[in-house]
Amino acid sequence: MHSDGEGGPQPRDDGLAEVDFDHLLREVLARVHGGQDLTQVDDSVVVALASAAGVAIENATLYEEAERRQAWLSATVEITSLLSEDTPTDTALQAVADRARSVSGADVAWVVSGSDPQDLHLEVVAGAPVDREAMHALPMEKSLASLVVRTGLPVSVDDLATDPRAVDPSSLDGWPQLGPMMALPLRSGSGIEGVISLAWTPERIDAFRRLDPRLPTSFAEQAALALQVARSREDRKRMSLLEDRDRIGRDLHDFVIQRLFGVGLGLESTVRMVPAGEPAQRLRQAIVDIDDTIKDIRRAIFALGTLEGSTDLQTEIEILVDRAAATMKLRPKLRLEGPIRTTVPAAVAPDLLAVVGEALTNVSRHARASTVEVRVVVDHDTLEVIVADDGRGMPPDVLESGLHNMRERAAGHGGGLGVESGAGAGTTLTWSVPLVEGGSTIQGG
Repeated sequence: MHSDGEGGPQPRDDGLAEVDFDHLLREVLARVHGGQDLTQVDDSVVVALASAAGVAIENATLYEEAERRQAWLSATVEITSLLSEDTPTDTALQAVADRARSVSGADVAWVVSGSDPQDLHLEVVAGAPVDREAMHALPMEKSLASLVVRTGLPVSVDDLATDPRAVDPSSLDGWPQLGPMMALPLRSGSGIEGVISLAWTPERIDAFRRLDPRLPTSFAEQAALALQVARSREDRKRMSLLEDRDRIGRDLHDFVIQRLFGVGLGLESTVRMVPAGEPAQRLRQAIVDIDDTIKDIRRAIFALGTLEGSTDLQTEIEILVDRAAATMKLRPKLRLEGPIRTTVPAAVAPDLLAVVGEALTNVSRHARASTVEVRVVVDHDTLEVIVADDGRGMPPDVLESGLHNMRERAAGHGGGLGVESGAGAGTTLTWSVPLVEGGSTIQGG
C-alpha cells in the first residue's frame, strides 16, 4: 500500500502496465496443456502475472476504501451544511441517523440522546418503525449506549441477542431481528452528547465486519459538534424569546395591572356613596370583575415566562379548563389562589388533575349549567378544589361512580369530598386534602 502524503492510499504502478500479460498467459497455458515443461521464461511470466494480479487486487481494494471514505466525508459535509441552516434539533438528529445508516449499509440506525448514563432517551430511528411509547419504555440505562456514555469509547458486538450488556430493540413491533451492532459516542467539546448505533441483521454480519469503525466514529464526532452548534443557536433564540416575554410581562404589570388596580380602588370609593340597590350591586360586580381580570393577567404574565413544552401544575390545570371549554357551551371561570406550583406535592398533583377533569366532565354531561367556576386554593396547610355550577342539581338516587373515585383519591391523602346540591340550585363539589404530616408532605417553598 502506497501513499503520496496528501490524498491517502494511492493505486500502485510497478511499470507492468505496458506488458501484454494476456498474450503471455495464453502461451504459458498452451505449453502446459501440450505437456511441455515450463521454461525459466515461463516461470518468470507466471511470477509477473501473480504480481500483476496482486497489484490489481490491491488497487481495487484501495479504490473501494477511497470510495467509502468519500461517502463518509460527503455525509459529514451534508450534515454540517444542514445544521448551519435554521434546522430544528429533532430534524438534525433524524438526518444524522438517516445518513449514517445509508453510508454504512446498516439495516437500522438510531440515536440515543443524553449525557447521564441513567437518563438516556431513544430519540430517532432510521430503517424501522417509530413507536415513541415503546421506545421510551426500553431500559436504556442498562444498554450499550449507557456503557458508551460512561466510558466515552465505541463498542461493537457480534450479536445483540446474546450480549448481556445490550438492550435488543428487535422486540419492538416492526423491527427486524438484529445481530451485529456498533455504538458510537456523539462527542463534542463539552462531553458526550449521546450515542448513535448502527445494526445489521444476523445474515449480513460480513457487511458489519467490512466496515472500518474509524469512519463512522469520525462522522459521529463531527455530527456531535454540528449538533452542539445547532443547540446553542436554539438556546440563543430561546433566551431572546424569554427576554421579549419578560419585557411584555413587565409592561403588563407596571402599566395595565396598576391602572386596573387604580380603577378598582376608585370604584370601591364610589360604591360607598351609592345607596343600596341595583346600581351599588353592579358597581360591586364590576370590582369583582376587575379583580378577576387582574388575576388573569398575572397568570398570563407567568405563562409568558414558561416556554412551550415545559409544564407545571398550574399550567396543567389551565389546560384542563381550556379543553373543557372547547367541549362545553360555556367557558368555566378559573380561580387559582395560593402557591399552587410550589406547594402541592408531586404525589398529589395527578389526583388533583383527575378530580378537576372528572368534575368538569360531569358538569358537561349532566348539569345543563349556564355558569361554572373552578377554584383551586392552597391555604396554609390545606389544598381545596371547588367546582361549582348553577345547573339542575343532582338527583337523590344518582350513581356515584365518579364521586366515589374522587372520594377514594381524597382518602388516599387523608382528605375528603363534600357535595352540596339541590334541585335547580346547582352543585358544588369541594375536594380537600391536608398538606401536613400524616397527609401530604409539603414540597417547595
